[in-house]
Amino acid sequence: MSEFSRNMAFVIGINNYTNGISPLQNAENDAKQLVELLRKQHGYQVWVCLNELATLKNLNRFLDKILPEQVGENDRLLFYFAGHGIALNGDDGPAGYLIPQDAQLNATQTYLPMAKLQESLEKLPCRHFLGILDCCFAGAFRWSSTRDLLTAPEVIHKERYDRFITDPAWQVITSAAYDQKALDAFNFNPHSAGVIPKSGIFKR
Repeated sequence: MSEFSRNMAFVIGINNYTNGISPLQNAENDAKQLVELLRKQHGYQVWVCLNELATLKNLNRFLDKILPEQVGENDRLLFYFAGHGIALNGDDGPAGYLIPQDAQLNATQTYLPMAKLQESLEKLPCRHFLGILDCCFAGAFRWSSTRDLLTAPEVIHKERYDRFITDPAWQVITSAAYDQKALDAFNFNPHSAGVIPKSGIFKR
C-alpha cells in the first residue's frame, strides 16, 4: 500500500489582525501561494481560511467537526498556519498558542492553544500528517506533543522512502523555536532593494 486515497490540506493565513494585535505583511500571501502549489501541482483538496474567516470559532469548527468527518485512514493531510503565535510560561514548559484573526490582546481565552490543536489533529485517522507552523514561538508545539519528534535523516534511501510512504507518519515543521520570534519580512531600504518581498522569510 503506497498510494493515498486523497491529498488534503487545511491552510490558514492571517494578515488583518485587529483588537490591539499588530497586522502582518506576508502571512496571507504565503498561504495563497501554498494553496496554488498544492492544488495545481499536487492535486490537493484544500480548505482555505484567510483573514476574517480565520476566527477562533471557525478554527475550532474545522478541527472538531469538518476534519474528523472528512479525513479518512488512507488520506494524507497537511495543516498550515501563518499568523501570530505566542508562548507563555506553563507548568510543563512553554504553553504555546496560535492567534486567530478575532483574538484580543492579552486575552488567552480568545487564542487557540497548541495543546488543543495537538489533541484534535492527533485524533484524525490519516496515514500521513504534516503540520507547518509559521509563527512566533512555533516550537512551543513540541511541549504539546505526546509523540517523539525526531530529526529526519539527511539521506533517505529508496527502501526507507517506501517504508515512510507505506507506514503511518506524523511530522511538524516550525519556523521558530519555543523562545524565538519568526520574521514576517526583511528590514530593507526600498530605494536600494528595489522589490518589496511578497512572501515571508520562512517560505523562501
